[in-house]
Amino acid sequence: MLRQDNTPVPQKISSALSKSKPQPKQPVYHTILLVQITQAKNTRTFLDYDTPEKAIVGAITLYEDKLREFNPLQTNIKYTVEDLFEFFDGLTELACLVFDPKLEAYQPKPPEFIKQRALVYLQQKSK
Repeated sequence: MLRQDNTPVPQKISSALSKSKPQPKQPVYHTILLVQITQAKNTRTFLDYDTPEKAIVGAITLYEDKLREFNPLQTNIKYTVEDLFEFFDGLTELACLVFDPKLEAYQPKPPEFIKQRALVYLQQKSK
């Protein structure tokens, strides 16, 4: 590269240590979490997320929010995975749709998918 007066612009010398490799982008699999809290149709809703992992966190957050609602004076709420799964099983509907770019369509995922991913997420969080 040259300056306006045609003298070369000094090149920066960089070491391999100072260069950080760009992180590979994780594919974005748009995910819709489908939830129906009770038999009443007006409790049917969906939640929109960028990834399945965020949808799983959203499902867990639904449970944690219910716990806070029932225990407003407790600042530190504890629960077991079994408690979480019991909450999931008690919902009238719990599923998600994960966009598959290869098919250009949403793939339905059952509650077991959500439970499995929630278990992995909670295990990683507890480490």
